[in-house]
Amino acid sequence: MITILAAACALPGFSQTTTTDTNAPPAPTTGTTTVPNLLGSVWDTIVGQGLTNLNTTIYGTYTPKIKEWGEGIVITRNIPFGQSGIGAGLGVGVDHYANEWYGLTAQVGLNAATRPLANWGGNWTNVVMTPFTFIGLGTPFGGQTDGTAGNLETIAAIGDGIHLTHFLGLDLDLIGVYGTRSGLGAAGGLFYGGGLNLTKKF
Repeated sequence: MITILAAACALPGFSQTTTTDTNAPPAPTTGTTTVPNLLGSVWDTIVGQGLTNLNTTIYGTYTPKIKEWGEGIVITRNIPFGQSGIGAGLGVGVDHYANEWYGLTAQVGLNAATRPLANWGGNWTNVVMTPFTFIGLGTPFGGQTDGTAGNLETIAAIGDGIHLTHFLGLDLDLIGVYGTRSGLGAAGGLFYGGGLNLTKKF
């Protein structure tokens, strides 16, 4: 399930300090990373572990601030928590709006498969819904004309998915999402939309 999800994902900022006490050990230094390195590490984690237990989510979203529909795709590696139906996800994705590539993002999320209508009995017990939440970091790319290229994008969203069918070892869900973006200039702010999520499990 798209899940991706919500655990914390952030680029830490560190500074090097020095001391005037020559007898004291040197202060530790910690490096930082760049958004491209972060995205590369996420991709290596997702794909490098093998193309199993993956979500591929294709979606459309509307951003009222610019009155534009856009589209995107996210690939997420699922990390189930036992047999509870709860899991986390680590994903990488892109967003496209108004002929601009607005978001190359790394995402972390949390999801839970539920059967909310099971008490109704009958076929209602087969209805599986998966609420999810996720956060992410990314950067616009592709030569934006609005000056946002290279900015740090943040994204936070919630949503839900409903299982449609299982075929050829794959699960297909219909999903809806609602969230906010920042760091994207005019394309930032509230967004909402929906799409299809295809899951390949172990």
